[in-house]
Amino acid sequence: MIDLLRRWWQFLRERHEPLSISVLVLAFFAANAAIAWIPSPDGGPPSWGHLAMGYVLIWLCFLHMRLFDEVKDYAVDREFNPGRPLARGLVDLRECGTVTLLCLLVEGVIAANLGFVVFTTYVFFLCFTLMMRMEFFVGDWLRPRLELYAITHTFSATLLGMLIHAVTTGRQIALAEGAFLLFALGNWFVFNVFEFGRKTFAHEAERAGVDSYSARLNPAGAVALLNKEGCKILAV
Repeated sequence: MIDLLRRWWQFLRERHEPLSISVLVLAFFAANAAIAWIPSPDGGPPSWGHLAMGYVLIWLCFLHMRLFDEVKDYAVDREFNPGRPLARGLVDLRECGTVTLLCLLVEGVIAANLGFVVFTTYVFFLCFTLMMRMEFFVGDWLRPRLELYAITHTFSATLLGMLIHAVTTGRQIALAEGAFLLFALGNWFVFNVFEFGRKTFAHEAERAGVDSYSARLNPAGAVALLNKEGCKILAV
């Protein structure tokens, strides 16, 4: 058991660094919750305990998406990133599947305890991430289209915003204010900037066989792509 915990702690440090991820999720959760919440004389804000459970739910959602990605990229990582935890055997595919299942079960329990609206919104988000895990059943076609691949996957950020709206307000997304819907859409663009940026390299940092936006579009094209997404954020 000690060895299992040690190995998974090392996995988290390398692929889902607990401190930085926790701060990122806190900022993401707080921003979406602040926009979602509209003061009302009919009731006060949700309790700190309720919000804390919502935060843990979102943190685990980020984790299960990371675990999905690790398995999805396993074959490529063995060839091009052999030092990553799964590729080098720090944890194996079976362990990763077990931990992912436990993560999803805990998420489901938390979502159910937060109420019917949160649970149904979570199920919708979960179904989308399962589709992502299967690469929408068109992986061979989608994978070479790097920009489309990113855009379809980062829509999960908008769905996470909708889940935070459900946690904060207890209302279905159909009842959300227009300002929040625009903000949730902005999540998508922010995550696109992150995704495009992390696969844009200087010429000397490019690696043979590893696709990147800078290799596909040349550095100027990759920067233009990032600026385009940045302008969408400002427009929202």
